[in-house]
Amino acid sequence: VRENLVVGGGLAVIVLLHFLRSVRPTVIIAVAIPISVIGTFSVMAITGRNLNVISLAGLSFAVGMVVDNAIVVLENIDRHLKMGESPGIAAYRGAKEVWGAILASTLTTVAVFGPVLTIQEEAGQLFYDIALAICAAVLLSLMVSITVIPSAGTRFLRHHRNDRGLVFRAVHSLFGLDRIGGFLVSAYSRMIYLLSHRSLAGIWVRAVMIATIMVAAAGLSWWLMPPASYLPDGKKNVIFGRMFRPPGYSFEQNYLIGQRLEEVVRPYWDAKDSAEATALGPLLDPQSKEPIPVVPAIDEFFFVVTRGYMFMIATSKDPDNIRPISAIMSKAMSSIPAAYGVSSQRSLFGRNAGGSNSVEVEVVGNDMNRVRLAATALEKKLMDQFSKFSVRAQPMNYNEAGPESRIVVDQIRAKELGLSTSGIAVASRAMIDGAYVGDFNFNGDNIDMVVIRDPKIEVLPSEFPDLPVAVNDSDGQTVVVPLGELVDFVPADASQEILRIEEERAVQFTVDPPRQMALEDAENLIQSMVAECRAEGNMPNDVLVNMAGNADKLSQTRRAMLGRWTGWNWESLISVGLGRFFLALLITYLLMAALFESFLYPLVILFSVPMATVGGFLGLALVHHFDPTQQMDVLTMLGFIILIGVVVNNAILLVHQALNFMRGRGEAEEDIVDPLPP
Repeated sequence: VRENLVVGGGLAVIVLLHFLRSVRPTVIIAVAIPISVIGTFSVMAITGRNLNVISLAGLSFAVGMVVDNAIVVLENIDRHLKMGESPGIAAYRGAKEVWGAILASTLTTVAVFGPVLTIQEEAGQLFYDIALAICAAVLLSLMVSITVIPSAGTRFLRHHRNDRGLVFRAVHSLFGLDRIGGFLVSAYSRMIYLLSHRSLAGIWVRAVMIATIMVAAAGLSWWLMPPASYLPDGKKNVIFGRMFRPPGYSFEQNYLIGQRLEEVVRPYWDAKDSAEATALGPLLDPQSKEPIPVVPAIDEFFFVVTRGYMFMIATSKDPDNIRPISAIMSKAMSSIPAAYGVSSQRSLFGRNAGGSNSVEVEVVGNDMNRVRLAATALEKKLMDQFSKFSVRAQPMNYNEAGPESRIVVDQIRAKELGLSTSGIAVASRAMIDGAYVGDFNFNGDNIDMVVIRDPKIEVLPSEFPDLPVAVNDSDGQTVVVPLGELVDFVPADASQEILRIEEERAVQFTVDPPRQMALEDAENLIQSMVAECRAEGNMPNDVLVNMAGNADKLSQTRRAMLGRWTGWNWESLISVGLGRFFLALLITYLLMAALFESFLYPLVILFSVPMATVGGFLGLALVHHFDPTQQMDVLTMLGFIILIGVVVNNAILLVHQALNFMRGRGEAEEDIVDPLPP
């Protein structure tokens, strides 16, 4: 991000030099970038925020925005210099004329973040740092443009010389492109002037054009809008893998599994670079089944064996090529019989091993057998669609039960001896793994009391029926009977782990869709799979399926940003009206209405927003065409809200200058001319 910040500032300076075609004005404007950025560091320190990836991203966005005000002021100063005014007078009048316009444009840029900061969801925490960085930088750029820029212009700007050589004039005019651009601007201005003719036909033409543009903008925005995702994965150099093995494996078996995994992975960490790793042989992507052209070498790798599963972590020697490491892990896990696993790149924003666009699917019900059958059917479809290396279950081995012995009390014999079921249960636990019988307080510490047999006496499962239990017979005499005389030991299968969601038995799947698939598309595809399972009779109606995790966060964030539209009803209108996008539009309109002292002029300015939205969606569609992993995530949604405060800047300048002419204000401060018609 720091590199992008520097590169962005350098590109901004190059573009300024290209259009200004003069070193001094470019240097003066470029001063606004470091002053605003360094000043933002101070603001973040005062507010107690840290300099992190999110705030640096906000500064990267702001680099191109902080020069806007400086460009407007300096260009107006240059215009006054061309009118023959001295540098001091030109700086004073140039800054004074556009002061109101740059104030309005800056406040609209800052004001759109007001509704965003009220978002309570997880994304709101990300937005806060971005909003703070951009607002601080833009407000500081306003101060720079009305203080530093006029002062520097007075000191360093000079009148233009007309006695330059032929080569200088050619370069300065961009070898004739300047004249061509001027001709196009003049032609466009004449067309706008003709369309502004005050007549019935002119009014009709303007109304039709505005209506056509608005309808076309709405239609194109709807058509170009891509499916939504939650957050980008980023490029964190960590691949996390988890392999599930059948229950009951001994330590020696787990050790042998670890050796087999190392045999598959070792050649990739022995490789010195990507060329050697790629030369080891073809490696297929576990999701697309297509060969990976460049395989990176592994930098670090380790695995840990724990109860029921193994997890692995690896990093790449090539920080720009990380995801193929996941395919290496999948290849290693597929070499272990009766085992399966998942592997994924650790998300930059996530807190777990899944990506930022992983989908959590909850299968919930009261009867665990019915939940297990439904989950098994759904898991098969998920693995067929997304590959078995992209789906992981919780509990991990929900459909692979472990052996256990269940105690069934002989109620007739127990009643003959005056024993209760709870008493027999306590006696059984005490003889096997200990029974809790109470607690006591010792020097302020609460200590549990557990009755357990002598640990030195080993008891095998086959010896449980012979364990002695002291009971009172019918004569009141204490006798010892074997536990097998009171209970029956029934072999059974038991779940190794129990998951409950809202007090109901559940199985949860975490699905990592391909990077090219948006979270919204993945959610719709999973919903269709659930419908297929119900239609096939593999999922009873009393078993519910819920989308959680990032899918639920996306729904909440999108509802907060845009509202929820369910049709033409009051509920939808209120939801959209309380959406942050609409509130940003409303705040921008009211702010401009206060600054221009009119409710009409802000509407004229806001007509620039629909076409800018089309441009945003068009740019996103082009990037998605060349890079399918680029989706419309919540950061992109924030970008469209920022768009509202940015795209109105040019319109504000045009309306502000038009109002000056309509009010009879001339080129110079003392000029008083006849007011011009609209």
